[in-house]
Amino acid sequence: STPVYTSNHESRTDGSLIVWNAHGQFTGLNDPTTAFVMGARIHDRQPFVIAEMPRLPTPPDVDGDIVVWGEYDDANSGTIRGKDLTTGDIVTIATGEETVDSVVVSDGWAVWRSHTLTSASIRARNLYEPGEPITLARAAAGPAGMPLGMPRVDDGWIAWTESHDSEYTGYNRLVALRTGETEP
Repeated sequence: STPVYTSNHESRTDGSLIVWNAHGQFTGLNDPTTAFVMGARIHDRQPFVIAEMPRLPTPPDVDGDIVVWGEYDDANSGTIRGKDLTTGDIVTIATGEETVDSVVVSDGWAVWRSHTLTSASIRARNLYEPGEPITLARAAAGPAGMPLGMPRVDDGWIAWTESHDSEYTGYNRLVALRTGETEP
């Protein structure tokens, strides 16, 4: 059987697996007793637990049998994790990240946006090679918020938007680069 869960976050799919985050009962405001990354194969729609943790993770993403998500410790330090559903192995992709609000995966690359109150970064890591994550972009936050949009990765490309106007009145540009490159 699966746990009783609720979720108010987005789900994502790769066409064969749907993933989402969920939580058990709450003991207080934003304090679930247990949180989950959940999945269901589209062909049978039977939910199963991919991972369990004490705090609600970021919405997960999936590519084949690789699922990635962000989670936090008590100090609100972000950790990016992934699970290979074929082997059952959960791996740590990055630790000590700032607040993480978007993690995506495709073609063996995990990409995420992390931020503080004063800046934002787009970071990436090749899941099949040893090494540390690379920073693809970093920008200071302006009075209207975050200067870097949520990243997407697919078919060997990483893309995000960058604001070049401190008031964010529409002066944006789209940045796209090939996975493995560090300069657009």
